[in-house]
Amino acid sequence: MSKVIISEEAIESMILNATLGVEGVLDTWKGFEEYIPYMNKDRQHPHGIDFMLADNKLTISVFVIVKYDYNLKKIGEEIQNQIKSQIESMTPFTVTDVNVIIEDIKHES
Repeated sequence: MSKVIISEEAIESMILNATLGVEGVLDTWKGFEEYIPYMNKDRQHPHGIDFMLADNKLTISVFVIVKYDYNLKKIGEEIQNQIKSQIESMTPFTVTDVNVIIEDIKHES
């Protein structure tokens, strides 16, 4: 039987594009791996994104840098909505949780 396989890299790209498409998001936070206890040890998710896929269900965490003077709660909720909407419309996966961690706030350069 033929299969369609969606790679972890493709999932990460979808999450990254959904996140960066939200107004007020400057970037995802790559961090310093020695200071991130939850960093994937095999370095598969170096873009400030971590996720777990089990039984076609995704739990996602994104670490972001946002623009100064934006409503942080509103940005976080919009990131959650965009990720959930895009993943569920493009894949057979159900998004169970999207955790948004605002790691830094910067003035736009």
